[in-house]
Amino acid sequence: MLAPAPTASAANELKPRVPVVWAEGPCTTIVDQSTAAIVHFDYSVSVEEDPEDRTFDEVDDSRTHQFFAFRKQDLPANDPPVWISRADIERARTRDPNVDPQAITPDMVLEDATRFAPDEWVRITPDDGRVPITFAQAAIGVDWDTSEVEPGTYEIWAYTWEPQGNIWSRRQGIVKLVASASAAADAGPSISLLEDQTQIVARSPYTPPGCADVAPGTTVTLEWGEKVGTIVPQWNLAFEHQPIESGPLAFVFEPPEAAADTTTIVLRATVTDDTCRSYAAYSSVLDVLANSQSGEDVEVPRGKDPCSDGGGGCSIDQRSYAGLVLLPLLAWRRRRRPRP
Repeated sequence: MLAPAPTASAANELKPRVPVVWAEGPCTTIVDQSTAAIVHFDYSVSVEEDPEDRTFDEVDDSRTHQFFAFRKQDLPANDPPVWISRADIERARTRDPNVDPQAITPDMVLEDATRFAPDEWVRITPDDGRVPITFAQAAIGVDWDTSEVEPGTYEIWAYTWEPQGNIWSRRQGIVKLVASASAAADAGPSISLLEDQTQIVARSPYTPPGCADVAPGTTVTLEWGEKVGTIVPQWNLAFEHQPIESGPLAFVFEPPEAAADTTTIVLRATVTDDTCRSYAAYSSVLDVLANSQSGEDVEVPRGKDPCSDGGGGCSIDQRSYAGLVLLPLLAWRRRRRPRP
């Protein structure tokens, strides 16, 4: 007779998941879909996973990687939902009695979550095409065939499928798809804020690392907000509708005085072109250290709103639309965070 199915905690519950380690690359990768629709990404893994090591309560394709592209950026630490589909949940439930579909809310499932609309993300690899976590597989890298993908600006994410502790790994920089060189402007503006040092000083000028790819006449608005968990901050205006050009970012942010010794903030930069298309990017989490030198309140620079016509203008959509002039961009590397 068969022994009853185990009901204890999942055997792999406390096992560390293996993330994708993305190779460093340019801040913006521009893909002309009319001439070279396939874009390649390099990555590595720190350790290999042996399928023979899967525990009794793991699905047959557990301990694999999958790749996605997202048109909308989100706050740092707000990873995409931990489940991709209800089908995945049902498969996991058949092996692990601790998987309770009733306890998994829609916001925990990518296909159901309202945080990302259906047209704001695409699978680079299908659910049934997840790849093994091995050195040999990582050496191959991943190819994204964009020939049937809507032009725009995308962030690339890797997903480690090992229920229930599925995790995500975000690639630095953005990928911009343009239908053709002549139609590049139709994709809209884009901007990227790269991960940076974790500490900046109040009232000391700071230029976040990153890049923009925008048409002439595009402006940038910068906001900051205190970061508390995954809650969307109350945004405060740093400056608005300032001209911006393609290339490495050059604007300056003067952090507010810290409420205590340290205030944790995140930046949101939104570029808007003269047709009211926009794209928003977020910085890494920054600790603002108090400045011992007192200073006067900073006046918020305000430029002309390109989308205001005195009668309401056009609404600005914070979704990911991509941008425009095909200028060479410097390959920015992530700065190392200072050791404590």
